[in-house]
Amino acid sequence: MGLAAADRLLIEVSQRILRRVRSADTVARMEGDEFAFLLDNLKAVGNAMRVADRLQQEFATPFTVEGREIFLTASMGLTCCNMGYESGEHLLRDATTAMHQAKTSGRTGFVIFDKVMHEQAMARLKLEADLRQALERQEFRLQYQPIVALKSGHVAGVEALLRWEHPEYGLTRPDVFLEIATELGLMTKIGEWSFREACRQLTAWHAEFPQVRPLTVSVNVSLRHFADADVAALVNDTLVATGVDASSLKIEITESDMMQNPEAVTEVLKQIESLRIQTCLDDFGTGYSSLSYLHQLPITFLKIDQSFVRRLGADDDALAIVKIIIVLAHQLGRQVIAEGVETAEHLTILRSLGCEYGQGYFFAKPLPVAEVSSLLASGRRW
Repeated sequence: MGLAAADRLLIEVSQRILRRVRSADTVARMEGDEFAFLLDNLKAVGNAMRVADRLQQEFATPFTVEGREIFLTASMGLTCCNMGYESGEHLLRDATTAMHQAKTSGRTGFVIFDKVMHEQAMARLKLEADLRQALERQEFRLQYQPIVALKSGHVAGVEALLRWEHPEYGLTRPDVFLEIATELGLMTKIGEWSFREACRQLTAWHAEFPQVRPLTVSVNVSLRHFADADVAALVNDTLVATGVDASSLKIEITESDMMQNPEAVTEVLKQIESLRIQTCLDDFGTGYSSLSYLHQLPITFLKIDQSFVRRLGADDDALAIVKIIIVLAHQLGRQVIAEGVETAEHLTILRSLGCEYGQGYFFAKPLPVAEVSSLLASGRRW
């Protein structure tokens, strides 16, 4: 659909909306395909619900634009001004929150903003405010999960994993805050901090435990970084500043991230490869389209997704998939890291299949710096 047709469709939507509200009500288009309604002098929320029902009825009939029938659905959020609002801005904010709740729940009707949602919205606002200050307050931490060379059983490297030491909630996993950080535009700065801190810590370990060289560190890089034309320069500058040898660094990107923009990601990976840095395709096996790009990607390692590894010994299909991935990787000149190694049986099977590296709770969970140092000092082998 062209821009002119899209504009015409929005006009048609507006006209249908106006048919379902009173002349005294206020209707405004906000942005994109969002509209706001101010329904004055309603005695109960049930009256607003009836208006929402009437609006839904309008969307039951397809729209006709340039001779084409177009079916639309609507998600709506309702809030009432009897909840003690101090401004129209807050009223609109909460109606928007309810609308997004309707969207994410997959509903095509409406959601009424209530006390629980209000508490969730307040908690979200607080989390946003705290997150904006977390870097300045030095609240981010890295934990490190060992990666074990399966042939020798020694710790060959670690994967750096981001955590937030929230002043009230304690150590917070990234699945709680990364989506919010992305929406707030903070991911680039957080990612840069993670990268520099991981390299700094690796330098410290190399100095303290020279016997563990060439211990490597793997750093996860989000799609947001690959949209940044200076990512290779950032990597190079950090290596120079911290003294880390390029061969001691691994950059990880997930299979799903890679497939969102394979051409752009491939170009950046080539720049990183030119710096002699190793690269890993994480969560391999969870997608399907990456196979067509695999032979083109400058990837050193494939990381088999833990959903397959955890089923080894109990699921013949999982065994077949893991075996095929290892053979494929070796045929293409790649090495393999198996995630989700949780039992001695997993380790035995992976060794028999010729998998080079393993990572998982059988070896160690993600550890703070001090515990990694103790592990390295012990010379532990599996």
